[in-house]
Amino acid sequence: MQPSAETFEDLVRVSRKRSHRRALALTAVGLLAAMIGVATAYRSYFISRQKTLTVEKLAVTQQKLQDSTASQQKTKARDASISALLADGVQQAHIGRFAIAEKDYDRVLQLDPNNSDALQFKGYLELRQGKVDEAVALLRHAVSVAPGDPWAHYNLSLALFRSGDRDGAVEQIRQLLQNNPGFSETIAKDPQFRLLRRQPEVQKLLAQNPGA
Repeated sequence: MQPSAETFEDLVRVSRKRSHRRALALTAVGLLAAMIGVATAYRSYFISRQKTLTVEKLAVTQQKLQDSTASQQKTKARDASISALLADGVQQAHIGRFAIAEKDYDRVLQLDPNNSDALQFKGYLELRQGKVDEAVALLRHAVSVAPGDPWAHYNLSLALFRSGDRDGAVEQIRQLLQNNPGFSETIAKDPQFRLLRRQPEVQKLLAQNPGA
């Protein structure tokens, strides 16, 4: 017995629906598989990238540590060299070898242009040799980089007075005694201040100071 036309058409429709459903199912499975593949690939890439970044960060950190260590070692070596040069300069100046002492101070200033000790020592050395303008310039620099150092003001006052700047010399003594009143006794006894002590302003400053 053969199926009727209507029955045959129904079978065809059912078959087509099944095929369509099967195709949709296969497509969905394919899309899901593709999505899983993409997700897996991205996860692998992400993990790989994170490892790369971690390695790069570690390398940068290690390099910074090495640079810091090298910088610290260089600073220590420079400071040791500066201390040795200053000590030798003071010794050479003490025995009258001014040229050698000046070279020591110059080498310090090459390593550290704002080294207040070298500026003061060289400035005072220039003053002892009669190079007043050079002394004033160096000692002004010393005061600018170390305004709290009493000896910078002390020596600058001497240099300014020698240069003819009496008011400037008195002002340096005023600044010196304002923060270091005990220096009034040193000024009162230092023969280098003999002429400067005769200035009325200086006498007044010394008289006002309990250390005088």
